[in-house]
Amino acid sequence: MKGTFSNSGWTTLKIYSGTSASGTLQATISRTSTTYASAGFFGYTSWDLGADYTSGSGNLYLVFS
Repeated sequence: MKGTFSNSGWTTLKIYSGTSASGTLQATISRTSTTYASAGFFGYTSWDLGADYTSGSGNLYLVFS
């Protein structure tokens, strides 16, 4: 997972199949179970979630809390 986010301000990530939180819940991940790394000079961060989370539809909706 990559994005222009910091590694603070969230403790739980929920991954849903689809384009909203009304999709099928694929996983609930604690931030403490992830590996964090800065991914270069573009300001991106990267987390290793420990597994490959994919969706048959190709869409995943992420909810950080």
